[in-house]
Amino acid sequence: MRKITLSIIMSLSALCVFSQVLDEPANWPNTNWTVGGTYNASALLNDPTITDAFTFDDDAAGSSSDDDIVAESPVLDLTAAFNANEILLLFTGIYNHRPLGGGVLDLQYWDADASTWIPIFDFVGNGGGSDYESCLSMQPYEAGLDISGFSATQLSGFKYRFSFDDADGWLWGFCIQQPVLLSTAPTPPNCDSVLTNPIDGAVDVNENEDLTWSPATNFPTGYKISIGTTSGGTDVANNIDVGNVLTYDPGTLNYATTYYVTITPYGSSGDATGCTEESFTTRDDPNVVVDCDAGPINTTYCYVNSDTMQFNFMSSSGFPLNILFNAGQVENNFDELIILDSDGVTDLNATTPYGNGGDLTGLTYTSTGDTLTVIIQSDGSINCQGNGYTPWDFDVWCQTCDTQTVDFSIDGSCEPTSEFNIDVNISDLGSASSITVNDDQGSDEQVTTNTGVLTFGPYPANTEVVITVANTDDANCIVTSLPLTFVCPPPPNECSIIYAGEDSIVDCENPSTDLTASFMTSGVNIVSYDINGLDTCPTPPLVGGAPTGIDIDDRWSQPIDLSFEFCFFGDTYDQVVIGANGLLTFDVGLAGQFCPWSFSDSVPSANLPLNAIFGAYHDIDPSVCGNIEYFILGSAPSRQFVVNFVNTCQFSCNDLESSQQIILYESSNNIDVNIIDKPTCATWNNGNAVIGVQNFDGSLGFTPPDRNTGPWTASNESWRFSLSGDPSYVFEWFDGTTSLGDTETISVTPMETTTYTASVSYVLCDGSTETITDDVTVEVEIPEINIVQPETIEECEDRTDGFLAFDLTGLDTTILNGLTDYGITYHLTQADADDGINAISSPNAYTNVSNPQMIYARAERNTNANCYETTSFELVVTNCVFPQGISPNNDGLNDSFDLSDYEVSSLEIYNRNGILVYSRRNYTNEWQGQSNEGSELPVGTYFYIMRYRDNIERSSWIYINK
Repeated sequence: MRKITLSIIMSLSALCVFSQVLDEPANWPNTNWTVGGTYNASALLNDPTITDAFTFDDDAAGSSSDDDIVAESPVLDLTAAFNANEILLLFTGIYNHRPLGGGVLDLQYWDADASTWIPIFDFVGNGGGSDYESCLSMQPYEAGLDISGFSATQLSGFKYRFSFDDADGWLWGFCIQQPVLLSTAPTPPNCDSVLTNPIDGAVDVNENEDLTWSPATNFPTGYKISIGTTSGGTDVANNIDVGNVLTYDPGTLNYATTYYVTITPYGSSGDATGCTEESFTTRDDPNVVVDCDAGPINTTYCYVNSDTMQFNFMSSSGFPLNILFNAGQVENNFDELIILDSDGVTDLNATTPYGNGGDLTGLTYTSTGDTLTVIIQSDGSINCQGNGYTPWDFDVWCQTCDTQTVDFSIDGSCEPTSEFNIDVNISDLGSASSITVNDDQGSDEQVTTNTGVLTFGPYPANTEVVITVANTDDANCIVTSLPLTFVCPPPPNECSIIYAGEDSIVDCENPSTDLTASFMTSGVNIVSYDINGLDTCPTPPLVGGAPTGIDIDDRWSQPIDLSFEFCFFGDTYDQVVIGANGLLTFDVGLAGQFCPWSFSDSVPSANLPLNAIFGAYHDIDPSVCGNIEYFILGSAPSRQFVVNFVNTCQFSCNDLESSQQIILYESSNNIDVNIIDKPTCATWNNGNAVIGVQNFDGSLGFTPPDRNTGPWTASNESWRFSLSGDPSYVFEWFDGTTSLGDTETISVTPMETTTYTASVSYVLCDGSTETITDDVTVEVEIPEINIVQPETIEECEDRTDGFLAFDLTGLDTTILNGLTDYGITYHLTQADADDGINAISSPNAYTNVSNPQMIYARAERNTNANCYETTSFELVVTNCVFPQGISPNNDGLNDSFDLSDYEVSSLEIYNRNGILVYSRRNYTNEWQGQSNEGSELPVGTYFYIMRYRDNIERSSWIYINK
């Protein structure tokens, strides 16, 4: 069978109210019916005399069989229905018919007067695949017959039949079920005709367009049409009877005018009532004068079948005209864009009538004179309005200057940040004195009066940017770049070849963390694949790829270098060819040849493309819409070869678009198939599609669950294919060069911020190895503990050297300020305190080494040396000043011997005769000149011995004065 596009027409009618005079279901199986003709009996799948259907498979009959077959009813006397004025017959039922051209399947009645069969109704194609064989996807039919003029013989001898004639061809087949014949009295037809060209609400309609409409139901015998330039108006056509046709030529209409149309069906019982008014608007005047002082004129247009629209442009000042297509599509190889030069003959677009495989973007020309004509010549099938093509969008402007010379280059990087700049190199100003440059991302414009390079950016990687370079003083002199971008792979993630995980932070409360690596597996069984579904992982971008050159239907690309060696079913390859139907193969001998579209076998099969990756393989058509591109991401030994099928139309269902991606990974030899969106075209090739891989002879193949050949729909799903069997890789964690183990998850407790490395080494098909790594950093965060800084410690001594022994541990409680699980060490330098080294060995009896001296304290958590904070304080030694006299007279001045600053452990006082008169332990300021018995001592000089501050002894004198 050859590849064709099916045109399916079905009329679903609003039925009349029927009487019961004639109500004749066929009631299959019915032995009163007969099957006859000349046909291959093996192709008669259902005989209505013994089953409930009439089914014939002309495909099974073979190409050499000339088949003519009918299913005929018994005689049905119509006399009673006629006498009851039920003179309309209604034939209904359901059917599925897949035609191939040349043959006829129709409904006929027997004319008993003429002894011949008369056609009533042709069954149009409405099926796809093999549904007709099993009577699936059935749709209703309806046909009518007026018997008001029948003779008595025609009435009494009436019968009808279903007739199929393959015209000595090799066709598909049909199934018919549930036929019913009813009679009814005549009523006016239903008012349900609608405009089919132009449709209601259409704009940009050609002024010479013929009007067409759909047939009304309930058997009209003709139509009347009214057309006006106002709602309800008839100034163009006033209820004109056009007969029993579905088209009308209103002549040449006015430009830019809305027309209102009412179509009224009529029959033997009168005109239909309540018909709805519809409207359309003609295009603007295509004869456009281009104002050379005003800049470009923009035009958009979406063409229809058999379109010959033309746009005529004339320069206002005699300058030549430029044209640039910003966007737009035509059906590749069928619908032509013609751009006539000023002579009206020369086609400036003669070498590229279909643009780049149907894509008109970027086409640009300059006329030799002051006029330019743009024309579409389309055929009668696929078009812009009916098939979802990108409408034309083009600018025309006057060539009033010498255009500046400019080129664009991209400077990008994926590490440490994924971004790029665009260098705009203006090598010649042309006739401009000033150049203004803009991008479409909102950046500040740049103006220059000199040649040179202007830089725009940075832009995030994978962003498409358009740069406009304009003559500041002449809006007609513009250079616009194509979309520019720089492609970067997704950042390391769980679906990368290896991923060490996200950076993390540990602190005093949580000093440890788990590190978990993920990596691609690969087994020693090089002819078997494991398949796993991937969760939502970032995928490479769908923009920015290099074109594959596939711009026609069903074609293999030329060989494309992978840039690395890839192992597939045990063999190593460095080139592929990409197929237009969603697949690639390592058989580069297929380059440029036909890429099969029709298939029904499941993987594996020698009838499917061999040595291939299906991702997803189904009949898509890049000549209609979409792009097939590829790019190479990353650097050795972890590169990715990415093939993108983006918004590619499905054949025969051009309103359905598929987007999908195939990725080959260096070293791991894994394969990813990412389905962004794949709808199902059920009416073509049974909607078949498949995801999978198979080897060089079709003896081995592997597919994900529910994704082998069949009609399925998918979106946002990903599958990974990896070689199966025992591991052919070695995984290991490292801290620098120190191995931390070969388990995917390890626990670490770093003392300082540390970078760890996950490493995987793959054994390749040739026996060599490649190692790929990824790093993860664990930051050690030291929080504030909020210890207290002590005040300066000032002590005195009555010697002259300035050194004393200090008990530093007495400050522990003050510094910790209620913290538990912390210890204190004391240090001579800040660096030692920070590093926790060289602590003072005897802090409870430390003698200062300078005066004053700074001491540094470190409060450290007992369970984690990283959890610490430092503070400092000063030791100061001064000369002690001891009182030499007291005057105990209660005047508040020197009433007692005050030694409270000296931590006195004992005090003994003697008179001049050496007799002990007073003593006390833990003395502060209790002596006011009294004896141990409490009596007042006389005025005079006394001697004392005191012990203070760790048993320092002092002896001196004190005078009592009253």
